[in-house]
Amino acid sequence: MTKKYHIDEQVNVLTGAAAEDALKAENDELFLSADRGIVQVSSERWQKAQRAERRHWMREEDRQQTIGIMSIFRILLAIKFWQVRLFTMRLNWVVAHSPISA
Repeated sequence: MTKKYHIDEQVNVLTGAAAEDALKAENDELFLSADRGIVQVSSERWQKAQRAERRHWMREEDRQQTIGIMSIFRILLAIKFWQVRLFTMRLNWVVAHSPISA
């Protein structure tokens, strides 16, 4: 027999008989298609899943670290943009003032 697991929105992990009871009470069987799997869920179910994922995968310190990394990335991207922009301006000036282009 397959061991049953159930993880609720609060990230409580249930196993065995408790998991079976929870799965009977709360599952996505009504969204299940035999030939395509689950291709659509209700808005309420989607929001509940998103809240659970945030609790499970994105602890507060993880969110802060991600925000910090994205800020650094944006700064580096801006620096790179201005490097290219200044290089292009300098190149245009050199070409415009070179004796060959006259």
